[in-house]
Parts: sequence; structure tokens; C-alpha cells
Amino acid sequence: MNGLLQTPTECPSCHITWLSGKSMPTDLLMNPHNNISTCHEAMEAASHYGWTQENDKRFGVHYMGIEIQGQYDGILYWRCNCCGHKAARWSWYDPDIPNYMWLNNELRK
Repeated sequence: MNGLLQTPTECPSCHITWLSGKSMPTDLLMNPHNNISTCHEAMEAASHYGWTQENDKRFGVHYMGIEIQGQYDGILYWRCNCCGHKAARWSWYDPDIPNYMWLNNELRK
């Protein structure tokens, strides 16, 4: 990794993939909740997430970002929806999550 932190593509515990098998435009086009009906509209929408034909980014699946109000304005931890493994956003180590009642309830789901 040459000293650069890279985002894992699978859960470090159960090894399920964290990336969708489909390209972003395909995911956007197939989602019935989007108001997207053409491939051109899907590619335009995907470009807002950093997708290009040269950089075929994928949406993440099987994990949930956890934000803790009052600590940081953004995702602090990731949680695998399959096995429950938690990882700190920046280090990917299992974090010592504070005992917030709402967070514990979310993690038990």
C-alpha cells in the first residue's frame, strides 16, 4: 500500500465483498426509486459520484456508515451488515465505540 490508506473492498472479518457487482450507471438505471430512464442520464448521475468510463467506480453494499453527532460531521465508523464487524473510517481497526444508546441500538439490528 506504499504508506497510503486504501479503502478495503471486503469485510476484514467475514470477507464478503463491499462493492456492488454492477457499474454505477447500471445500478442507478435499475433502481426503481431513481427518476432515471436513459443510459445518458445514468452516466451523468454517476459522474457526480466520481464515476467515469476510465474509473468504473462501484457503489458500496453490505456495510453501513456510522456518524456520531457531536464528535465529527461525517462517517466515523463502518459496520459490516453481514457479520457486524466494526472498523474505524481512517485506520480500519476495530474501534472502541462510545456507549451511545441510539448507536448501540443501530449496531444490534
